[in-house]
Amino acid sequence: MFSFRTLILGTSIAGLAAIVVACGPGNNGPVAGYLTPPNATVPQVGAFSSSGSVALGSNLGVPIALPGGAGVSGTLTVPVGSTVPAGTILSGSVGSSLPAGAPALSSLLRNSASGTRTTQGETSPVSGILFGSLSLSNAITVNGAVGVTFVFPAGYVASIPSSFSVYMAMYDPTRPTLGWLDRVLNCTTNGTASSITCTFTGVANIPPNVTYYWALYAVATSSTAPTPAPSVSIVPATPNPNQVSYTVTTATTTIALPTEGGISGALIPSTASASSGTTITGYGATTTAGAFLPALTNSDVNTILYVGSLTPSAATTFSGSTQVQFTAKTPSTLNPNGVYYLAMYDSSQASSGWFVKVLGPGSLSVAPGTIAFTTTLGTTLKANTQYGFALYLSNTQPVVSATVSTATQSVSIPPNSISAGGTISLPGATAGAGNVLTLTVGQSVASPIPGLSTGNGVTNVFGYGVIANTGTTNVTVSGGTTITITPVNGTIPAGNYYLAFYDTSISPPTGWFLRAAGPGVVNPSGTALTFTLQNSATFQPNTKATYGVALYQ
Repeated sequence: MFSFRTLILGTSIAGLAAIVVACGPGNNGPVAGYLTPPNATVPQVGAFSSSGSVALGSNLGVPIALPGGAGVSGTLTVPVGSTVPAGTILSGSVGSSLPAGAPALSSLLRNSASGTRTTQGETSPVSGILFGSLSLSNAITVNGAVGVTFVFPAGYVASIPSSFSVYMAMYDPTRPTLGWLDRVLNCTTNGTASSITCTFTGVANIPPNVTYYWALYAVATSSTAPTPAPSVSIVPATPNPNQVSYTVTTATTTIALPTEGGISGALIPSTASASSGTTITGYGATTTAGAFLPALTNSDVNTILYVGSLTPSAATTFSGSTQVQFTAKTPSTLNPNGVYYLAMYDSSQASSGWFVKVLGPGSLSVAPGTIAFTTTLGTTLKANTQYGFALYLSNTQPVVSATVSTATQSVSIPPNSISAGGTISLPGATAGAGNVLTLTVGQSVASPIPGLSTGNGVTNVFGYGVIANTGTTNVTVSGGTTITITPVNGTIPAGNYYLAFYDTSISPPTGWFLRAAGPGVVNPSGTALTFTLQNSATFQPNTKATYGVALYQ
């Protein structure tokens, strides 16, 4: 099912720092600005700067060679339990100087001139050892023990005074006011092997397309340990203040979901059980990328309205009837005639991607603007596993069918995602015995009928219908046939509305026939839009053709 994650800087950026420099070799030359202060007693490594990239995925759990220079080399290991989408590229640099764009290390010092530290930061001067940058092409979830080891020329590590300790700092460009974050990773030194190893164990979500900077530095052991950095989210550009965390007990009856895009929600289990102290942390967004989840691409998905994730700190079981509700601040956001489903994502089955139509279709009868999904199947969420969920409007479209004969007077249009329904009045029709016309209504069409593009007199396209004659002989409807459409909410705005038609039997294709009917007539109360066909229309059996109808302005 699902899992909700609060991405705290102290864990996620630690995972980031551990994935520091898994890049292919290269050389960009030295970069200016390197050590604070210049009279530090920690020796400097030889000048070098290397950069490159490496694909992640098949090499999980295997040491990855890092670029190096001046006798410095290293390896990185990303744990097997991590979630890494196919094609993910890690790019970055490593060298003896700060990369271009990184601020000076002076912001590591408490009460520094930069003003970015008042309650945290080192109290003693720091000495930079190595520096670099990194970015990811896709969001990943690190799960387990991550380790990076640097190997230096013989004797270098042994020459670091025993009164100094080594740490890794990180700088997040989306949080510039925080400056460099101190002691994000603890590191151990091995004078015999002349190596420094930094580790992180836990779960961390790392967003894509953000260039982070890291610094391996030494500071006198007597330096006062800095106050932990503020708990803030690592999110692209703008932080989300609506993150949640709940302690799970048998009394847990409602887990409120963060409000995003004007939609709030709640997970309402009959019974929740977990070991003492178990917490569920959550995150909400309007896009999968915003929730640090892989893209949801499926032919059934028309519009994604809400995306979130849940992550329990220990195994958590929901039993009995469990309900998931979403409420729109503006009720009309949820079309009462739309078809909505919940898609799910399980990070422990990342290769399977998203599962669509896991719950649904949702019921909109709970309250105005509220949609509910209910399951009676118990489920257990695994510890430290991210479960994503997405509320989406489905491309599943209502279908109406009618047997057409000379006695056929009208056909009802079913409520759908573009209207509350309507009627087609047929003052006269000719057809063979048992001929059936089907009308499928929704917000999209599929091959061989293309979508109607805007431009050339088309400003807005509101939706489509597809007509198919499932009989064996032609069906003809006479001129004077009327099509009446009822709006979903409120009244129809003033304007000129038309119907366009598409005939798949025409070869080569000539495209949509614009203004095949219209302009439509809006009734005085604005609650109905009616089109009248001036000419007769013939529909061939669907073995020869299908027909598209588009409502546009």
